[in-house]
Amino acid sequence: MEKAQKETEEANRPKSGPREAPGRFDFVTVEDGSGHRKPQMAGTVKVRYAVVLERDASLLEAKSDFVYVLGAQSQGVGEVCSQLLDGMLLQMRRGQVASV
Repeated sequence: MEKAQKETEEANRPKSGPREAPGRFDFVTVEDGSGHRKPQMAGTVKVRYAVVLERDASLLEAKSDFVYVLGAQSQGVGEVCSQLLDGMLLQMRRGQVASV
């Protein structure tokens, strides 16, 4: 089997669990928050999130009232990578709704 074909098969193979966050992601505010302060590293936040596939809108995971400490997670939670959560939450305000 050719090397390129093996690489293609590997790339298309489903992977389980959290993966490394992308170096850059598109952060879109859906609804503005009411707070003026943003969370800081090592701060505790309570979030609600859903992981939805863009291609067919299927729900992979959803959590409500999830308590998270920024920067303290060495691994992701379910399908969400901690680096992605940290990157998003550091930009958000209380009550803000966003999409990545």
